[in-house]
Amino acid sequence: MRFRAKIVDLACLNHFSRIVNTIAKLAKTCILRLTVCKLYFILSDKVANGGASMWCELSQGNFFDEFQMEGAAAEHNEIYLELVPENLSRALKTAQNAKAVKIKLTNKHCPCLRVAVELPSLSISSRIVTHDIPVGVIPRRMWNDFREPSVPDFDVSIYLPVLKTMKSVVERMKNLSNFIVIEANLNGEMNLKIETDLVSVTTHFKDLGNPPWASEDGCPSSAQGRDLESMTEACIDIKKLLQLLAGQQVNPTKALCMIFMMGQSDFTDDTKLGRMAIGPDGHAIIQHKLDRLKKWADKNLGKFRKEKFKALYLVRNNSIHHYMLRLTQLESNLSEKDLGVLMDAKLDMSK
Repeated sequence: MRFRAKIVDLACLNHFSRIVNTIAKLAKTCILRLTVCKLYFILSDKVANGGASMWCELSQGNFFDEFQMEGAAAEHNEIYLELVPENLSRALKTAQNAKAVKIKLTNKHCPCLRVAVELPSLSISSRIVTHDIPVGVIPRRMWNDFREPSVPDFDVSIYLPVLKTMKSVVERMKNLSNFIVIEANLNGEMNLKIETDLVSVTTHFKDLGNPPWASEDGCPSSAQGRDLESMTEACIDIKKLLQLLAGQQVNPTKALCMIFMMGQSDFTDDTKLGRMAIGPDGHAIIQHKLDRLKKWADKNLGKFRKEKFKALYLVRNNSIHHYMLRLTQLESNLSEKDLGVLMDAKLDMSK
């Protein structure tokens, strides 16, 4: 495997540095995928575990004056490296006024990305600062774990307000609750909401715009044809949203937010709330939704029969978490009949 590249244009260097700085704010480690035409920064943490997933695709011709690479094999002309983006970010910070920056894959004592920064000098001899960044080479058998993620069919897609404005609003809300609700519709309206037993705060945005979307086969997205005023919402960890907004250094002209619902079904006199919950963050979001459901019932003078509330834990080895409806702990249930079909915790056909 071989890789070497060179950046001479200062504007391209600064732009590339801002991208790396943004990635360093989001992840402690990431995957750098190198191909002949493009390079990718990939973060594939499981979202269900409270992690983030990221796919950053850059055309090498937009940044590099020279770019040469040879992959692991002729039929697989790619290189996958695991690195700490913060180390690459620190190396590029020394190149703010550099004449040129060279990046090369080396393997003297261990695999490294060597970043050589050529600095301006008043003398004839040049000044070069070299950084060796340790990397791990990802074997061929694991490459499929780092392919471009598919985007689920969303309910609402909307342009975000100016990210600095949104960051300022979220910063003021972070001390009120651990979670924030983002709701939006197909009429260009979006709300940021905090709801607790003590306070309810909502910030409204209008005329944001909704981008047109089509599925891969050219058909209109399923979001089309829906009620324009109907709100779709998502409840997320406010600290992780703030981490995303605070780490932005690319200053995009437009940013998109896509919201898709995960498993709330309403029947004649029955409401079923479901979500993939792995780890404390997932359980906390479900508990937050239960609290909001109870508040909605109180506001509309409705009553829930607490003895009918049951928690069904699907999939084997699912950790049991005790959910509360105000002061009442919900009982667990091993099976549930849903529209005539018996569902049990094992998800098998034994019953």
